[in-house]
Amino acid sequence: MPDRLSGLGVSPGAGAGPVRTIAGAVPEPPAGERREGDAAPETARALAALEEVAADLEKRGDRAGGEARDVLAAQAMMARDPGLAELTGQKIADGASAACAVHEAFGVFRDMLAGAGDYMAARVADLDDIRD
Repeated sequence: MPDRLSGLGVSPGAGAGPVRTIAGAVPEPPAGERREGDAAPETARALAALEEVAADLEKRGDRAGGEARDVLAAQAMMARDPGLAELTGQKIADGASAACAVHEAFGVFRDMLAGAGDYMAARVADLDDIRD
């Protein structure tokens, strides 16, 4: 027999359906993790990962439709931000691994949003979701 889950209702009525659990937090790459070899393949790997995330978000948005589509499309645009790609590439050129470079680049953008007022600070959680 499956475990019984309970929670707090957020709207009137009752509902039933399959339950999906969200994976735990993605572990942070070791600080200062360095790449070995040429930066170009490592940069390509990082940028491909960002594009894969963006494409997945768009696909999910298309399936969901409505307002969810708009939210996920906005997150896909964040993943494709040219400034984020440029900063990631620079960190790799400076010797960081792809995982470390992406994590650090998102951290820079995260700090900028956190200090840019309440509305923009609310986007920090979006950046964390995209990064992870």
